[in-house]
Amino acid sequence: MDLLIKLTQVNGHYSASLLGDREVRADAPTQEEAVEGLRRQIQEQVDRSEIRTIRIDDRHPVTAMAGIFKDDPTLEEMVAEIYRQRDEERIREHGE
Repeated sequence: MDLLIKLTQVNGHYSASLLGDREVRADAPTQEEAVEGLRRQIQEQVDRSEIRTIRIDDRHPVTAMAGIFKDDPTLEEMVAEIYRQRDEERIREHGE
């Protein structure tokens, strides 16, 4: 797994931190030691953790309506008529 980290130097000392989580960090005298310390810290957290997914109800009233006309045989005709009327209005307002 590849993770993005931030490596900074302050007064000759290096700090490596996990992007998105400032608490996951390692400080060391060299870049390599800081990066390795961060890698070990992340690996320890992964080893003692369990990753799961959960589902939340994210249906918005508008999205709940999505697809309700998918089997309606008149939908295609209705949309074609709307586009026809729109095109006629554009021609009247702006010419061809």
